[in-house]
Amino acid sequence: MRVLHERALRLTMVGLLLIVGVAGGAFTRALLRGDDGRQDTIARLYRMEVAAAEIGAAQVAYVAPGQHDEPWLQRVGELVQRLEGDALGLQAAIQSPDAAIPLQEMAASLRNLAQADSRIRDHLMNGEELSAADLIFTDARTALASFTSSIRRLEETERAVVIVSRKYLTGLGWTLLGAVSLLGVVGLVVTMQAPSAGAVHPRTALASSPEPEPTVGHLNLRKPLIGPSSTPEAVDLQAAADVCTAISRIMSNDALPDLLARTAVVLDATGIIVWMGAGEELFAAASHGYDPGVLARLGPIGRHADNATAAAWRSGELNTVPGSPASNGALVAPILGVDRCIGALSTELRHGRESDPATRAVTTVIAAQLASVISAWPAASAAPLAREEAAS
Repeated sequence: MRVLHERALRLTMVGLLLIVGVAGGAFTRALLRGDDGRQDTIARLYRMEVAAAEIGAAQVAYVAPGQHDEPWLQRVGELVQRLEGDALGLQAAIQSPDAAIPLQEMAASLRNLAQADSRIRDHLMNGEELSAADLIFTDARTALASFTSSIRRLEETERAVVIVSRKYLTGLGWTLLGAVSLLGVVGLVVTMQAPSAGAVHPRTALASSPEPEPTVGHLNLRKPLIGPSSTPEAVDLQAAADVCTAISRIMSNDALPDLLARTAVVLDATGIIVWMGAGEELFAAASHGYDPGVLARLGPIGRHADNATAAAWRSGELNTVPGSPASNGALVAPILGVDRCIGALSTELRHGRESDPATRAVTTVIAAQLASVISAWPAASAAPLAREEAAS
């Protein structure tokens, strides 16, 4: 009977430990799935904010001289459609009680943006570019600003919910750990106080047997990262539009360095170089952020050189040089003429901006605006002569 009683106690304690462990694990997994869902919602909100920035940059390209409207019109249509689908998904995904008003404001701003873009397209179809530009920098810009503000308020509410959930999960973890440990200690004490038939005296057993190794249950609570965003600040689209407008009014090449300095502020760039093509080589025509002697010492870049600048010139597509903790990244945008690529705009960027969609879009737009100016410059073949005179 004593043997049966001891076995029953042990089985009971093991069963209780299993029940607590399984129930705690299932409950914790359910909470973590909800936490993961909120993290996905925050990621979706960030993607929507980036898409809104890209829409603003693309709308500026509608009225950029020398640009074809069709690719930008198609891109904005795709982005607006994507934002409308994401906005519908957010209605069910966001559960914060403080999110109702930002959600309503976001939906209203998105409707205003779609209506403004439709009116802009009507003006463009009728050849009324000035009216289209006025709508881009008034109604469309206001709708984008309101939409972005609503998105950021939704991000704040979701982050607050995640932080509260994190605290709750931590408290639950300690509670479950304490319950498992307590049951383990109680089971050990009860088992030791219920000797089996033929067992030796407890003191003799303690003297002759090694002390059992203590065991502690461990609850592994995954902690997704919540804190200040490491993503770069949003590009100032109004400042970018002002730079594009100023570029279109350049009357002399001497004004370009100052505009490159303004461009560097918009893109958070440490250095910018405008390259012009002549024959099979690219020559540095203007720059900002580098020592004056550097430009004179830069040699030409061959069309088939193995670097991002030559690749952008050859392909007519934006090229990226990823940054690292020890070095800046870079973007090289082609400067496209009517029938060929006439040069390249290289930008050395900080804070990982080379992977920021808005920065990439604005760089492309500025390069396109430069094309309408530098295509009228004298041939870049004069660059070797100028470099030889500087060297002498």
